[in-house]
Amino acid sequence: MTIEASDDIVHLVGRCGAEEAEGLLQLLLERPRPVNLARCEYLHTALVQIVWASGVGITSDGAPLLAEWLCRLLDATGGRGASPIA
Repeated sequence: MTIEASDDIVHLVGRCGAEEAEGLLQLLLERPRPVNLARCEYLHTALVQIVWASGVGITSDGAPLLAEWLCRLLDATGGRGASPIA
């Protein structure tokens, strides 16, 4: 399982492929909450698009490179609310 959700955050874990896109979309539509990338090793662009479109925050907890890169990408393309959360 590469998506783990709690009441206040969604964790993307390991290799997150396109097959996870629908599940992530449903979670964020039902209850928008930040996405944590600390344990994410691979992130398919379908998931990047969902995070971008949802406008939720991104957190990294010790894996700042992926979160920082994604935030810069989303900011450059007009992403709404794509900012790291401390």
